[in-house]
Amino acid sequence: MRLEEFSNISEGKHKKYSLEDFLKAPVNRLHIWYKNLESYYRKGPKYIDGIKYDKVLTRASTSIQGVRGFGQGNYRELDALTTNLAREYGYDGVYIENVLNPWLAEKLPQYGYVEVDKHLRDQGNPPCFFKKLK
Repeated sequence: MRLEEFSNISEGKHKKYSLEDFLKAPVNRLHIWYKNLESYYRKGPKYIDGIKYDKVLTRASTSIQGVRGFGQGNYRELDALTTNLAREYGYDGVYIENVLNPWLAEKLPQYGYVEVDKHLRDQGNPPCFFKKLK
């Protein structure tokens, strides 16, 4: 993908991009759509528990579009897709930022994530999780 194809973002126009579109694109943050889920992703270096990782895929937020979104397995599918593509594109890991949903915070360790940056939680922030891929 060329940068021109993403110029509509700065102009306020909205297109539904896939995660793979984002990973191929010369942009470092973008809203991604998967089925009824909208997620905000970033990519690039990140310090996690004091260790610098050069290539991390961060999912900063995910929201469900519509009331029929719960319990269909779409989040689990999105997470598997995220993990597989991050591995394929050579990322060090996947970071999930500020998990507000208590149910999800309990589920993420089952998907291979560990809670990180606990010092932020001690300051009243929501938990963050990391799945190391390398």
